[in-house]
Amino acid sequence: MTSIEAQAQVIALLKHYFTELAFQDLSPPTLAKYKQCLEYFLSWLQGQPLSAGAAKMFLAELRERGYKPRSVQLYYHAIKPFLEFHGIPFKLKFKKPRELPQYHST
Repeated sequence: MTSIEAQAQVIALLKHYFTELAFQDLSPPTLAKYKQCLEYFLSWLQGQPLSAGAAKMFLAELRERGYKPRSVQLYYHAIKPFLEFHGIPFKLKFKKPRELPQYHST
């Protein structure tokens, strides 16, 4: 399979997934953000086969680029159900980011 055929197949899978995603109980802003994350992930693939390994490399690259942990987790939560929808198991553990409470001076 050529990279163009692989890319066309991934685009078809994405369209099918977006149809299914529309029926889930997600708010419109969440749906829009998940679509944005998935489109960015698929553009990053550039013809590579869709796999859990590729998703891990993508998330690692986001971390290297300086994305905040919450942003990387957002991408993970968008990509994970997409991969699982297509029969590709994908599970990662994240350290919970520690945040100090806001301090207000008197």
